[in-house]
Amino acid sequence: MPPLRNAGAHNVATGHQAYRQAMVEAIRSNGLPLPAPFLAAGDVLFWNSLTVHGSLPASRLGVSRMSLTPHYLREDDAMLQFHSRIREQKTKLHGGTMVGLLHDQDLLRNRVVREVAFRFPKSYVAARGWHCRRCLQNEQRS
Repeated sequence: MPPLRNAGAHNVATGHQAYRQAMVEAIRSNGLPLPAPFLAAGDVLFWNSLTVHGSLPASRLGVSRMSLTPHYLREDDAMLQFHSRIREQKTKLHGGTMVGLLHDQDLLRNRVVREVAFRFPKSYVAARGWHCRRCLQNEQRS
């Protein structure tokens, strides 16, 4: 099965629903399983970045799912953002391990963004979608 590319109508940043639907159709048409493991508080799930993955909505209204999502890379690897571009990031040695600071909380702007996302999630998602579309359009021009 050829990989479904994150581009055009299936760009996950600007066409998330179309991308998600295309992934579900590809999985079903190839007779692949579509498991949704139950995770209780404190459980850990590891997967390869090439694994198709996602999440279901929270099971109770008004309750957020909290998660910590690290990305493990070799020191000489780079972070691929939106399946299309290398994202440079600051790193820091922590307990003998090099850690990428994708959303460095030492920076005031990142703390403000986190706070806005927490207090105004719908506005944050709308603004982020607009920003992502604009970034991708600028990238396509250059």
